[in-house]
Amino acid sequence: MAIKLPSVNAITRTISPSHGLFYSFDSMDKKTDNKPVRLQEVSLVGTLGSLKEGEKAKKDSDANKEQTVSSNIQTVDTCFLPPEHDSYCLKFNLKITSLLDDVISNNPDALGIFKEFIKRYKTEVGGKLLAYRYLTNLVNGKFLWRNKYAENRQITLQIGEKKHEFNIDLGFGFDDKFKKSQDQKAFDGFVEQFANALFDKDNAVVIYVEASGKIGYGQEIYPSQEFVNDDKETKSKVLFDVSSYGKRVAAFHSQKIGNAIRTIDTWYAENATHAIPVDPFGPDKKNQKLHRTGTSIKDNSVYSMLNRLLDEKKGIEGNSGAGHYLMACFIRGGVYSGKGKDK
Repeated sequence: MAIKLPSVNAITRTISPSHGLFYSFDSMDKKTDNKPVRLQEVSLVGTLGSLKEGEKAKKDSDANKEQTVSSNIQTVDTCFLPPEHDSYCLKFNLKITSLLDDVISNNPDALGIFKEFIKRYKTEVGGKLLAYRYLTNLVNGKFLWRNKYAENRQITLQIGEKKHEFNIDLGFGFDDKFKKSQDQKAFDGFVEQFANALFDKDNAVVIYVEASGKIGYGQEIYPSQEFVNDDKETKSKVLFDVSSYGKRVAAFHSQKIGNAIRTIDTWYAENATHAIPVDPFGPDKKNQKLHRTGTSIKDNSVYSMLNRLLDEKKGIEGNSGAGHYLMACFIRGGVYSGKGKDK
């Protein structure tokens, strides 16, 4: 008889990004120190271009009514390089500490099955396959989002004393190899350390990341945008910044960086054309679609995978698309609980 998914089932994430801070410099002046990129608040007078406004104008025109053009006055945060700098530098770090053994569950039998799968995956597959994908999303600049469109894109990775600079190739994929042998050798070394850290808390590492790009003097930077859920907020767009040494610095949320790094799921379909973030229901924000739905053993969400794992007949092979996805979900961490008892 299959075991039901426990009502308490949680795991702590293995990969923990910091916030990413933006700095600026002049590419023509090697002696220029990086300066914190600041936010600026501006008030704008724009035009209204919504569908609702257009329909109203059409109705007024058809009824021979006077049409009025309203001003769209708004206060927003903006973020630009200073006029004397043409390049940005984004700095953050990743802490990889395996807490896969620390699964919290209120069902000992289910807990044993989950831990057995993790142990089996570690033995049969290891961490290199997933580590290679996570690190690929560093060297291809996935985490830069709109800021990736720049000249002279470079990224420096550092673990301890080991440090290497790569050119950022936006098209670099999971199955690609580097053109330079020294880049491939350095990358493989990082993969080895990353892979070991994924499954062994005694091999925890911190990867320091610095990425830069030339976008032009005084050009716009795109930090994270805050979600405003307050009618009293006077600004229609609020950007994210953090305090560092008493100065405010434009920044990325750690969640935004983490989302990009875990965009490694190509196992959601046999003919997958692009990777999506590892998440319970496979959200594809660009196409406004969920690729993983349902919770039964016939479906493909994380809950269906856990139910398959708990089913005596089904199970999940470690070295399979389902196995890679489930392990990536464990590494992501989260609360993957079943239904509790009805009250």
